[in-house]
Amino acid sequence: MKRSVQGLFLSLAFVFALLCLFAAGSAEAVNIGEPAAHQVFLFEHTNYGGANMSFEFDKDVPDLTKWRLPNSKKNWNDVISSLKVGKNTKILLYKHINYSVLLGTIQGDGTNVKAIPSLHSFGYGDQVSSFKVRMSDYAQ
Repeated sequence: MKRSVQGLFLSLAFVFALLCLFAAGSAEAVNIGEPAAHQVFLFEHTNYGGANMSFEFDKDVPDLTKWRLPNSKKNWNDVISSLKVGKNTKILLYKHINYSVLLGTIQGDGTNVKAIPSLHSFGYGDQVSSFKVRMSDYAQ
């Protein structure tokens, strides 16, 4: 009986510790893997950290102010800081809503995923307000 109470206590302590970790809202990078050939992964922070979203070909998002970060009142407008683009995918990034002022295009080369750990190095970090996902010019 004493052992089962100790085991139960340890199990509850472990569950409590896990809940505390999730409640803290850690911004650590979580490896969600690589995007499929037709996907793009967008990340809130550099080095693929924070919240993330994924999209596929022919997805247009004209206004990131309408997309909310998980468990937050904050929106995705001007917060994207890193991304991964599938080997057959390209993303057109715009500075303003409704595809105004093209910042740039990032695409896979038909063979490899294009991973950008910091959009800040391109001058695009925390600047994106709309985007379009299309098939890469190099799609095989």
